[in-house]
Amino acid sequence: MKKKLLIVGYPRSGNTWLGYLLSYVLGACYQELNAPANSNPTLQKKVLGLISGKLKYKSDYGAVVKTHKRYNFQSDSLNLSSFNKVIYIVRDPRDVAVSYFYFYHYNLPIACGKPEDALLRKPLFIKKYYWKKMILRVAQQWPLHVISWQSYQGIKLIKYESLHKNLLLTLKKLCKFLKTSPKKGLLKQAINHFTFKQLSGGRQAGKEQQTGFYRKGVVGDYKNYFDCPDTIIMRYYAGQQMQDLGYED
Repeated sequence: MKKKLLIVGYPRSGNTWLGYLLSYVLGACYQELNAPANSNPTLQKKVLGLISGKLKYKSDYGAVVKTHKRYNFQSDSLNLSSFNKVIYIVRDPRDVAVSYFYFYHYNLPIACGKPEDALLRKPLFIKKYYWKKMILRVAQQWPLHVISWQSYQGIKLIKYESLHKNLLLTLKKLCKFLKTSPKKGLLKQAINHFTFKQLSGGRQAGKEQQTGFYRKGVVGDYKNYFDCPDTIIMRYYAGQQMQDLGYED
């Protein structure tokens, strides 16, 4: 029986991108748990063709599964025993908040056919209201998500920022964790297929598209958005976990 890999992360932490990469490297089928059919505009035909599990090269893994669910040891809703390995990807919650804000209030309404719900032309005070609401949401939920999965034994924690800093080295470490040896050149091939430019439809990282699922593709973008109250809120609720993971300036 083929092995299954679970990739977990708080929303907008990069587990979709990591899932694409590892699905390609492992020659496995990419799957999303509990994703409504009309809420996944990111799986373009080209991407689907690369991570459908129909590639010539294969590994012991048949499926790479992505979820945002929090771990609950009292209710195994994910059926964790069915997965051979679990990877948890964590991202600076300040960048998560920025990415989540644009995804939830700009990208998702348009992707779901409700452009009138997007904040594109809404007054500034309305945008600020939803911005502050998102800061509070992430500040409260992100640390609980992190803590829940840190209590799960055998999990491999990887930082989103490590993928950006040295993607090739990080993938090599993950392959070692998965006990798989990809053929020569396969990791670089995967990286070339799933660059920000490829996934965003031709934009270079740093060139923003507010309504895009892949909006900007940079680390530390929160510095362009956070004010003093935002920082205080984030540190109040998530400060300890941020410090533990090296996210405190």
